[in-house]
Amino acid sequence: MQEPNDNKPSSPAPKLGLGIKDIEHVPLADRELRFTRNRLAGIFAILGIFFFSVAGFLQLTGYDTIPAYLPAKLWLMQLICLIPAFICFWLSRRAIKHVAIILTPLGVEYLPFFNARKSMTWVPWQHITKLSPHSNRISLTLADKETFSLPLFSLSKHSRTLVLHALNSRLSKIHASQSSR
Repeated sequence: MQEPNDNKPSSPAPKLGLGIKDIEHVPLADRELRFTRNRLAGIFAILGIFFFSVAGFLQLTGYDTIPAYLPAKLWLMQLICLIPAFICFWLSRRAIKHVAIILTPLGVEYLPFFNARKSMTWVPWQHITKLSPHSNRISLTLADKETFSLPLFSLSKHSRTLVLHALNSRLSKIHASQSSR
């Protein structure tokens, strides 16, 4: 006779991420697209690696080559390089983790890099009448003739084309449904 094993979990372990099979049941109109600042994150990561490598270079070559008449000690020069390196790595992580533009079923949300909760901008799809793409931004003309600009300089080139395609397709569907009424 076997004894019950109390160490076995009763349910399977949770999945870390969702795949395509997990969201197929959600209609396309109810899905949202999120775009991060991946280009800006790459720039900050490269700057962080540069500052970190300068600090490493000072560590490897500095003890015998730094003249005595320099006003700063070696550890101070390394600290001057390491602080911006860690700030750049933190900014890179923040740029990848936090969203810049969200295209929801209700509208377009733009979140600035800092103070996103206070200065987030949301525009409903029904208020957007015209879309004009530029090199580093997309101008949205609203129903009250006001323009709203979505800055895209922090997105990669591929993400820019995806944002533009998603905006065009959503607006064409909305305008087609409004004209059929």
